[in-house]
Amino acid sequence: MTRIMQITTKKLLERYAAGERDFSGLELQGEHRSEGLQLKGAHLPGINFSGSKLKFAVLDDANLEGANLRGTELWNCELSDANLKGANLRGAELYDCRLSDANLNGSDLQEANILESFFDMACLVNVNLEGTVLFYCGFDRANLERVNLCGAKIDRCVFEQCNFTEAIFVRTKICGSGFDYTCFQNVRFEDCDGYDNYAEFADFRGASSVLILEYYRQTIMPDGSVVTSDGID
Repeated sequence: MTRIMQITTKKLLERYAAGERDFSGLELQGEHRSEGLQLKGAHLPGINFSGSKLKFAVLDDANLEGANLRGTELWNCELSDANLKGANLRGAELYDCRLSDANLNGSDLQEANILESFFDMACLVNVNLEGTVLFYCGFDRANLERVNLCGAKIDRCVFEQCNFTEAIFVRTKICGSGFDYTCFQNVRFEDCDGYDNYAEFADFRGASSVLILEYYRQTIMPDGSVVTSDGID
């Protein structure tokens, strides 16, 4: 049974400084950001927030490397410039969160639900997104090299100027999403499904096939040929 506890920002930092790392089951649900945990720039590597409910938490520029956020509810949270390298976010729920310039290199978001959140210029290299749901999310200039999207569901997302080099799309369902100026070089596409997707100036050189697109313009195919909305040049 999950233990439920409430805690102030000051008390959490004091206990972490004293060597405590287990803050699982934390429940702090303010009505606005001034009532959430104020942890901007905090140094909290290895902290355990698993099973917690963090609403309106401010974690900009925080060091959460290797943190355990498994099953954590992160609602309306600020995580821009945060270090989440190698963090465990399996089964987490992110709603209306901002992770601009965040470092999620090697983190595990398997079967997470990510809704209306933004990852502009974030690093998601080697991130595990297997079985993850992405809904109405933005990834402007994000780096998603070697990301694992097996069985993921991508719905109404925008990936502009992103890098998916050597990513894995197997049994991935993609609907109503845009991929303008995005790189898919050497990507593995297998048994994918979807509709209403679009791309301009995308690059699929070396990919096993091509993403399911309803509209494309000046898109480079795996063999290097360029396809416009009117045909092959």
